[in-house]
Amino acid sequence: IINKTDYPDGIRQILNDERVYKRAQDMDEHKLKTKVSNFIKKHKKDFLTVNEANYIQNYEMSLSYIYGLPKIHKSSVLKTLIQDKNKIKDGVLEHQFKELGIPFRPILSGTKCPLKRLCELAQIILRPFEKEIPHLIKDTPDFLRKLPDKVVGYQPTLIAIDVVQLYPSIDNELGIEA
Repeated sequence: IINKTDYPDGIRQILNDERVYKRAQDMDEHKLKTKVSNFIKKHKKDFLTVNEANYIQNYEMSLSYIYGLPKIHKSSVLKTLIQDKNKIKDGVLEHQFKELGIPFRPILSGTKCPLKRLCELAQIILRPFEKEIPHLIKDTPDFLRKLPDKVVGYQPTLIAIDVVQLYPSIDNELGIEA
């Protein structure tokens, strides 16, 4: 159980990291909806069918929100306390959440954001072209299928890397170029 003040403090700590996030100015839900609508009107006759245009803009839109999931596996303090059986009373470890040093994994929920349906449509349109990408890896099983059965000349080693703030740390221009 997380203390009532620890959760918002943990989320604020994430959002206050200026290397990763910057404060958005004038986030007006109505303005965003209008921009999407204007984009659709401008391009409807050249690129979109009536059904596609309706799909993109006719749903309940709202701004995205952020929440955090505790990454309990990252706390060395918690691991130590769990190993010390004297710290656990009746199956409960009573300790202040902040003191455990448990970070949050930020989750940005955009299930109703103004660009969600436009992104979904782009994904549907682009999916057939995936087969043209020679080194596309969809998931772990796909990666394992693509590994050669036998490698002669050296002993391969698989390495897993945990990148802190992976997606927010990708430069926008570099991501677009890739």
